[in-house]
Amino acid sequence: MERKPTIYIETTIPNFFFDFKNQSVEKKVDTVFFWNNNLKDFEPVISLAVARELSAVLDEELKKELLGLVENIKKVEINQEVIALAEKYVAEGMIPHKYSADAVHLAGATVHKID
Repeated sequence: MERKPTIYIETTIPNFFFDFKNQSVEKKVDTVFFWNNNLKDFEPVISLAVARELSAVLDEELKKELLGLVENIKKVEINQEVIALAEKYVAEGMIPHKYSADAVHLAGATVHKID
């Protein structure tokens, strides 16, 4: 059996799946369609940073839905190599400082060789 390509699921994707207030209808429709129809073609991966961000959601019902959506997805660590690369992305201006959390996601996908 051929290996499926890996795909990194960043925090905004589960949020788009459930958040009806802060997004466009198109983003929700596209996200739900992808999740229900195309995700099976990939091996999805999240980092522990995604799990931590979803766990910080204050609305308990929404948090339960978000965590349920990703509970069976492979999780990778945010180790020192990931942190160092994220800091380098920001220090070299590749990612603005105000988006340093996104740098961690990008670095995690890079270090863990997610397709």
